[in-house]
Amino acid sequence: MPGFRGVVTFHATMRELETLLPFMKRHRRPLAWGLVLVCISNAFNAVGPRFLQHGIDALNRRAPFTEVRTAVLLLVAVAVAGGIARYGMRELLNSASRRVEYDVRNALYRYIQGMSAEFHDRYPTGDVMARTTNDLQAVRMVAGPAFMYLADTIIRAALVVPMMLHISGRLSAIALVPLIALPVVMTFIGGVIHRRSEAIQAQFSTMTTHAHENLSGVR
Repeated sequence: MPGFRGVVTFHATMRELETLLPFMKRHRRPLAWGLVLVCISNAFNAVGPRFLQHGIDALNRRAPFTEVRTAVLLLVAVAVAGGIARYGMRELLNSASRRVEYDVRNALYRYIQGMSAEFHDRYPTGDVMARTTNDLQAVRMVAGPAFMYLADTIIRAALVVPMMLHISGRLSAIALVPLIALPVVMTFIGGVIHRRSEAIQAQFSTMTTHAHENLSGVR
């Protein structure tokens, strides 16, 4: 049952993300400002088409050139301001995600240092090295880009969908119909990507273990 597996995977993912929250709370200020800039950039992007509409309407009714020029200048100003906000959003959230990765890496290192010799006998050094590289990069992607794009999508939908419905409910319904199938498609694709990613991670771990053993033997 793909739907049931998707729900189980979602809840398992949420439980795993709970372990990341304490590290993200340490950097809540840049994350919060990043979310503010997400809202600002989407607000500018939502207002831009209004100025474009105003400029086109002014051309159609042969309005004075000053009115058209004002609409164009406002459209350019909104686009520039939205671009600046989006740059700041990426800078803050991506920088915060790298600091989160740094904290998680240090915590993991301290944890490994405190483990017994039995742990190091059970898990090869190469496997541990693989997990402290690729897995922590995945953590950074969750704390930064994934968090950013999720917030960006939710806020953009909250701003754009009401405007679409205000302009034309029928056209909005036609445009939004494909989104009904999106959760099913994303669940299927996400499962495929997850399984392949785990297989690749296992191969990378094996390769790292062999490389470490060979280099240790040469030494």
